[in-house]
Amino acid sequence: MISAQQKFFNILARFYEDYGIPGVCGWIDALLNLYIFSSDGKPWTQRNISSHLSNLFPKPRKYPTSVSSINRAIKINLEYCTIIKDGSHKEGYTYKAAEGSDLLISMFQNLIDKNRFYLGELEQLKGSPEPIGSAVEIQVQGILYYNQMLEDALNSAKNAIFLDEKSFKGDE
Repeated sequence: MISAQQKFFNILARFYEDYGIPGVCGWIDALLNLYIFSSDGKPWTQRNISSHLSNLFPKPRKYPTSVSSINRAIKINLEYCTIIKDGSHKEGYTYKAAEGSDLLISMFQNLIDKNRFYLGELEQLKGSPEPIGSAVEIQVQGILYYNQMLEDALNSAKNAIFLDEKSFKGDE
């Protein structure tokens, strides 16, 4: 019988997969959101994330949980700003879940920045001979529309957070 905890982990894994991100990234987010510290009371490292997920999901499991697989997944989570990395190469890195309004804002901003980067790359190809020229223009227009929607959503989120903080301070 599957526990409520395992169901939670699997729901987040499927959620990530539906966005084209490996499910193990959802497992990592679930773990870091459920537990601030590992079972030994220390901050999360790649090794104890791997160990905890391996114990929670015995073989055969749907996603790999080796330290190297967790390392690759953590890089994706960091790229999407869902977790925060602390420490140094010499001391070792620890990880925790990103949370609150900063998470939403950083995720939107990250997508916008990535789109701007690729937009710059594509714009270097403007004026290319056909059919490349037409394909580039289609992609550029799509990115511009998509970024406008993201920027509108980002501004709405910032305004909502500002209004929420303002109303909270007004209650004092």
